[in-house]
Amino acid sequence: MVNRTGWVVGLASIWFSFVMLSGLLRSTIDGPPWQLVVLSGLALGAILTWTLVAFGVRLRWVVVANLVVLAVAALRIAAPDETLLAIIPTASAFAEAGDQLSFALDIIRNGVEPVIPATGIVVILTALYWVIGTAFVYGLARRHPFVALLPPLVLALQFTTMNRVSTNPVRILIFLVLVLGTLFAGASAEKDHGVGVMRPATGWEPDRGRELSSVTSGILALTIVGAMVGTSLGAGMLPRDGVLTWRTSSGLT
Repeated sequence: MVNRTGWVVGLASIWFSFVMLSGLLRSTIDGPPWQLVVLSGLALGAILTWTLVAFGVRLRWVVVANLVVLAVAALRIAAPDETLLAIIPTASAFAEAGDQLSFALDIIRNGVEPVIPATGIVVILTALYWVIGTAFVYGLARRHPFVALLPPLVLALQFTTMNRVSTNPVRILIFLVLVLGTLFAGASAEKDHGVGVMRPATGWEPDRGRELSSVTSGILALTIVGAMVGTSLGAGMLPRDGVLTWRTSSGLT
């Protein structure tokens, strides 16, 4: 149950975070689209982790392998002309990558969305989604659903915070549904631990868990409705740029 539910909820959460990310970046003018590069990083991290887990590799070596391959891929993206055989980075590749990342951090700190998809930003996003893909596959394979499902939700929430465009109720509803799906996947994983456990002659039975009471269900429903209604009502009470005093109206320093 956890794998089936986890795959559906996890892929939906990753898709939702990517939709939130799309509102922060402009389209690529030259070269491959940044969306293709970032999704390639997601796929590579997931495939590499899946392969290593299938062969029973320990967690620390899974982390090491992902870090090495990610570093090579990041240098290939940041400094494609400073590599040997298009794979092996040279000394100048590290300097070029450092300059690209420094420029990207300046854009992140001072830019106003949507920003240009600078090479350094694409590298950072590729690394983020590489980690998302790795955690997603490893969490589901090792029956740790929250390791697999929480990172894309946190990322989507962060992208929503960075985007100053008003969030519509549909996106709020989607996010809440994904949160509930994540909780359901986690509960299913805990419940499945008792499936197939043999009962000794003493009559002991495994803990089957407890169902939600009517009070708990009511509180959960009120929380969801209150979050949607309260967010919609409170949106008009705050200025679009927040309540902090910026040196410029756009937030630039």
